[in-house]
Amino acid sequence: MTANLQPELAIDSTAVSGCERCLVLHLVLTYHWYDETESGRKSIEYRNMTDRWRKQIWERRYEITHVRFARGYTSTMQTFEVEKIDVGSCPIEGWDAEYYRIHFKQNV
Repeated sequence: MTANLQPELAIDSTAVSGCERCLVLHLVLTYHWYDETESGRKSIEYRNMTDRWRKQIWERRYEITHVRFARGYTSTMQTFEVEKIDVGSCPIEGWDAEYYRIHFKQNV
């Protein structure tokens, strides 16, 4: 799970080459989860089901086209195309609640 850091949700044509009206969700990940994503071992991002994430993610799930992850508060970032956003469980032991799940494609 990632830390409770502020997301930025914006129409961002600069984050994705060739996309004029992309809605990109910007999220900051801890180094561990960023590295897992970069290696291809992680292709789903989990967020707690809070009012904040409901507004930022769930209510805009059909509009969000991409997710951009930052490695902590560094300039290292990677962008992925979102396949779908749903609600479900997390396979990590001890994370027994339901989560907003952002499924993304590798290598965008």
